[in-house]
Amino acid sequence: MPTVVDDATLLAILTRRASEALVAAAEAGEVLTTGCWYYRLHRALHDPMSAGSLSTMVANLPAAAKDTLLVTLDDLPPEIVVPGPRLLVPLMGALRLHRPVNHLTAEALATALVSGARVRVTTEAPLLRDACAELGIHLDVVTPFA
Repeated sequence: MPTVVDDATLLAILTRRASEALVAAAEAGEVLTTGCWYYRLHRALHDPMSAGSLSTMVANLPAAAKDTLLVTLDDLPPEIVVPGPRLLVPLMGALRLHRPVNHLTAEALATALVSGARVRVTTEAPLLRDACAELGIHLDVVTPFA
């Protein structure tokens, strides 16, 4: 089943620190991410002022892994799907949920809906949890390197 992954999980996949099954799924084109999550990971690597959990995870990588990751993020492997706004924005705009959602959540939901995917995140967000439940999207909250 396709899986939409957050920025921390994408980092784990790209550094091959995710489970073998998740890395294999990515190589098979079964992993998607959002533009927001891709941007957050890219910024964590490229912006020296960025400070947070992603920056910490990146800082703890060996130098060679960081160098490889920099190149990989600038040219994301084509097997990792990042649906564009022409596809997602109409779905995002059509979401009618009990609670309004922010851009990041709307993009994750639309990506899951368009691909029939589950969502896998490393941090539980009540807004995403509730919206996934309302839309019947399976949500996994896991550690990034599981």
